Amino acid sequence: WSYEEIKQRRRIYNTSVNIADTVLCVTFTAVQPEDYREDMPCISVLKPHKDISRHLITSVDMIRLLKYITCDWFPVSEQNRIRRNLEELKPKTVSNRGTEEEVAIYKLICSLSHPEPKNISKDIKVFEWDSMARGLRKVLSRY
Repeated sequence: WSYEEIKQRRRIYNTSVNIADTVLCVTFTAVQPEDYREDMPCISVLKPHKDISRHLITSVDMIRLLKYITCDWFPVSEQNRIRRNLEELKPKTVSNRGTEEEVAIYKLICSLSHPEPKNISKDIKVFEWDSMARGLRKVLSRY
């Protein structure tokens, strides 16, 4: 990670998708914050603590990624169904009223600018980055 990414505790990834037969390959390429453009299909990976190797992704970015992969727009009802399907990944809900760690993660998410890993400032679900592939497989198996 660059100095700026470490300072912001976030890395922005541009996403590219390649589908060959029935194999889906999603590739992530790091983008420096100053190089980010609105038309790029990007997600954020959060590193909430400097000394912990744990990385997180928000439910908003998971759905953003699914929209990009499927080239589809999901109505709110479908987004809610996707969120329910992702519950098996055991996401953590962070808000401004929780444990010290949850509040710190929530404040980090709310402080970030484009691409914003949240839609509105309310309770936010975060997933371990390591669980993302399993979540994508689960949701995409229904399409």
